[in-house]
Amino acid sequence: NDYTGRGVIVSVVDNGWHSYAHPDLDANIRMDLADMGAVNGLDHGQNTIGLIGAEANGSQTVGVAYNADLVPELWTTQGITDATAYA
Repeated sequence: NDYTGRGVIVSVVDNGWHSYAHPDLDANIRMDLADMGAVNGLDHGQNTIGLIGAEANGSQTVGVAYNADLVPELWTTQGITDATAYA
């Protein structure tokens, strides 16, 4: 019951992100580490990272590690665009 994800960085590598401005995610996304080129209108990565780290902000969705720092990364057919420095 005491685990919130505080102090943990979670990176999700996926084929796309809808937006980094989602109200259930925006406070937890580490913009200094996020792949800024990953926002392409696709939802799968955003849905996945929401299951992990959606904020406990009174909305209907809360992630299992709602205080974790989140780092979205884009996976392309050529591989991860810039996440290897953080791996």
